[in-house]
Amino acid sequence: TCDTGALLDGRGRTGSNGREPNFPNTLDGCKDGSRGKYHKHGSIDRIVVKSENGSGFAVGDQITIEATVFTRKRDSYYADFYYSPDITAANWIFIGEVYASGS
Repeated sequence: TCDTGALLDGRGRTGSNGREPNFPNTLDGCKDGSRGKYHKHGSIDRIVVKSENGSGFAVGDQITIEATVFTRKRDSYYADFYYSPDITAANWIFIGEVYASGS
């Protein structure tokens, strides 16, 4: 299992109680913005990746991705998920898109 815990829970460098630990939390040159307000605008607060067979991750294994997403009632958000077989030479491959709506 790989769990971000509280690592993503925040919003860039903005606001009290809303600062993102270890900002910008990116794996590559993709900049993580600091616009918006913590838990006023949509955000992904946590991601957990689990192996279906209970062991470590290996090529070809089935995994489950769980995301904790903050949304507002009147807005809807989509979370896109990607993977790369080699993070040292990342070639991002689209897995899918999940709809999250406020409730």
